[in-house]
Amino acid sequence: MERVFFYHLSSKGGIRVKYAVISDVHSNHVALQEVLTHIKGQGVDGIICLGDLVGYHTFPNEVIDLIKSSGATTIMGNHDLKYLRNDHPKDVVGSFMAKHITKENREYLECLPPEHLMVVEGLTLQCVHGSPDNISEYMYADGDNTESIMLTLDADILLAGHTHFPLIEQFGNKWYINSGSVGKPKIGSIEATYVLLSLLDKTVEAEIIYVPYDNTLIVEDLKRHGFPESVITSAMTGKA
Repeated sequence: MERVFFYHLSSKGGIRVKYAVISDVHSNHVALQEVLTHIKGQGVDGIICLGDLVGYHTFPNEVIDLIKSSGATTIMGNHDLKYLRNDHPKDVVGSFMAKHITKENREYLECLPPEHLMVVEGLTLQCVHGSPDNISEYMYADGDNTESIMLTLDADILLAGHTHFPLIEQFGNKWYINSGSVGKPKIGSIEATYVLLSLLDKTVEAEIIYVPYDNTLIVEDLKRHGFPESVITSAMTGKA
């Protein structure tokens, strides 16, 4: 896919700029609504969504509609791309997504860029889903690739998702910030995660936020539609 970049220059000059960074919602509108409600009380200037709106759970259209109405700056994730290309597994989950995502929402997903570049308060933020080179590449805290990617990064801050594990780490003067997952946590608890990112005069403050949600509706609907036991168990436990 063609790499697309967008440039945003901050006009606030000397005033703290604050973003909520979310990712990997995966058709879980219950978790997303809880996160958006929490974000409303944080005084943010904008929301950045790092992709994977669909997949795994049974409410893709509700998630896309919430993201659109939130005004979030949104990029594409590997699951979004997978369903657009029709190269998803031909299983219950894949068939559900192909059948239920509306034409309007497919068109919305098709318009999402794979990357987003922002310049805010003198800092360059690169927003990706997986890594700067590959939408499906994982950047774990202990990954052999993570340090090498960060040490050669042109941007000051890399915002990524895909791993479903939240992380804030510095590599020299570079920041790697992973917002974890809103809708399919792997942290062992039923909590959505997102990151609050504050920027002022080239200084960075970042905090991982944990938001509990009620998974009852999600689990019941997975069972009703005959989704795989592994997906149901993950939704029940907050584990991979």
